Amino acid sequence: MFQESFPHHFLETAPGDVEETSKCRVRTEPIQRSEVLGPLSILADETRLRILELLAANDDLSIQELTEQLDLGRSIVAQHLRQLVKKRFIAEEGGSKNEKRYRLDRNRIDEVAQTLAKLLSAENARMVLNDVRTKLGPALHPYLDRHGIIISWPTPKKEHIVLAYLITKFKVGESYPEKKVNERIAVWHTCQDTFYVRRRLIDYGLLARTSNGSCYWRV
Repeated sequence: MFQESFPHHFLETAPGDVEETSKCRVRTEPIQRSEVLGPLSILADETRLRILELLAANDDLSIQELTEQLDLGRSIVAQHLRQLVKKRFIAEEGGSKNEKRYRLDRNRIDEVAQTLAKLLSAENARMVLNDVRTKLGPALHPYLDRHGIIISWPTPKKEHIVLAYLITKFKVGESYPEKKVNERIAVWHTCQDTFYVRRRLIDYGLLARTSNGSCYWRV
């Protein structure tokens, strides 16, 4: 488990900024709380729940029909409908603005309920609670699996994030032959060429070596 701290200036990337990350392979991950909080937060509003109730009782309704039954302004109802459509709780059908009709997406309701059930399963809860990423800075989360293995490699301008993490897997004051360096790198990452990673550790001044490359050590 990762315990050691590493240079804070290596972790300046904002959490969630992962659009440039290249995925290396798909891994099985536990359901996260955010996957439930996202869709459920939209339901924490009485008007939106009333809209869902009305749609549950009818095959479909227009915005005019909903406005009349809710006794609210059209713009207010339209705003709530947009939010429910965005989170896929309701489906929008029809052509022009005045002809659109809305219906409840029962598959989405089942999907959210099943996700909540999975989140609160004993197995999933244990996986989440044992996730080593909870003890690391959020900038690292997109690149690691729950065991702390690097499974995604960022673009060059962001790779200092994972390199600063990876160097902590080498002990200070200990020397490593090249073979051992390669083995340690291979244990903690799955997606980049070992030679490239070793080279970048040296380029960033995190790893040093003798002139003939026979011995490496953490800086």
